[in-house]
Amino acid sequence: AQTGATAALRGMLKDPSGSVFGGQAVTLTSMPTGVARVVETNAQGVFFFAAIPPGNYELKVEAAGFAPYLMRDLTLAVGQQASLDITLGLAVFEQAQTIRAGVSLV
Repeated sequence: AQTGATAALRGMLKDPSGSVFGGQAVTLTSMPTGVARVVETNAQGVFFFAAIPPGNYELKVEAAGFAPYLMRDLTLAVGQQASLDITLGLAVFEQAQTIRAGVSLV
């Protein structure tokens, strides 16, 4: 039996084309306590956190080839069944290029 003193968070993870992808870790961290819970998206890209104590959270997703996703100040209330769909952007890689000009010695 549920007491209703908790919240839940469900969402779907997509890439920029709208395709879902599974097997990705989604981390939900309590801001006051620092306690983190990690779930993995299923084959349909769905993640689900059940029986979450109400409070303020940070949600983070990191996937190879994609820009990290970070949502701060995610507040979940008692009895709330929150839904959050996430579309990850492509990673932007910065490359440093060093050019050395040849110096002629006379």
